Amino acid sequence: MGNYSLAGNNEAQHFYRLGHPLAQTIIKSCINSELPAVELNFSYSDEHLINISILNSLVGKSGYIQLFKFSICTFECEDYLQFAGFTDDGLFLDNEQCSRMFNLPAKIGEKINVNEEIITKLNDIFNRKKSEIIDKKIQLDENISRDETIKLENWADDLIRNAETDIKNTKTKIREFTKQIRDATNQQEILDLNKQISEFENKKRKQRQQIFELEDLTDQRRKEMIEKISLRMQQKTITKSLFIIKWNIV
Repeated sequence: MGNYSLAGNNEAQHFYRLGHPLAQTIIKSCINSELPAVELNFSYSDEHLINISILNSLVGKSGYIQLFKFSICTFECEDYLQFAGFTDDGLFLDNEQCSRMFNLPAKIGEKINVNEEIITKLNDIFNRKKSEIIDKKIQLDENISRDETIKLENWADDLIRNAETDIKNTKTKIREFTKQIRDATNQQEILDLNKQISEFENKKRKQRQQIFELEDLTDQRRKEMIEKISLRMQQKTITKSLFIIKWNIV
């Protein structure tokens, strides 16, 4: 409860961010709303309006816009909002043109009936854009999988290499103690050197065991990575139409 602000530095009011529970509730409500197809008359001649150059070529024209929400789901879902739009004279609109149109003041007109030809054309435009996004997502996932694989192998190589270096150093010490035994001059010295050899032999066994444990850990992480890659490859998409409008810019 209380006042909300879009500015994060206003201590007297709650920060109204996109992830705020109130914002999420409103977004969910809007997404689930069934909106009728209507005519929207946008005004580009308002004297207080900042010039939106990307819309200049659309002044005096009309057409249709449909907004879709679609999700690409693997082990998590990524949501996208994608416009499909065109002018009555056959010009396709890009996502930014459609989006920026809603920065204009507008008046809601009458409800309209959208014929199958228009719906099919809008769906075709959307499906092409959707395919482009999915292709980019697949390429991104492939790059992530490749990078994760290389990172895992480099990490494992470094660990094993360091562990093998430790064993090599331990073996060197054992050889040094063995050589010293040959030159020992009394029983006590031989005893002490054997104790050190025994100590380093135990150390060597532990170091070998550590290598086995590192290999097991690497194998476990590789299995986890295989599962993630498999899930990325099993993606599915969920699509929902949010609204259709007949637009005019005057």
